[in-house]
Amino acid sequence: MGLWYIYGGEPSLKNYDNLDIIKIMVAASELNLQELVIYTQSFLINYKADWMEQNFSLVYQTSFENDSFLELQKFCTDLMSKNPDKIFNSRKNFDLAYSN
Repeated sequence: MGLWYIYGGEPSLKNYDNLDIIKIMVAASELNLQELVIYTQSFLINYKADWMEQNFSLVYQTSFENDSFLELQKFCTDLMSKNPDKIFNSRKNFDLAYSN
């Protein structure tokens, strides 16, 4: 995937599992492949928003563990402010990390 992206341009993420896309985004950040980080965030927001709402805790925690994931952070913040009941009443365990 990574080499194909470097040499071939824009990857197709449609055939990847959603968790794999998250892992690709994290790996791209670690490798400082900023264009791929931006692309994966946009893909998730544009095509996987429902899945991200259902797995909000994972997406929230992942997005705020890395300063490169600004678009996902914005998505999470917007979702919490517009639909707090959907987030806080979900069946998934939701744990907001507290930092000083």
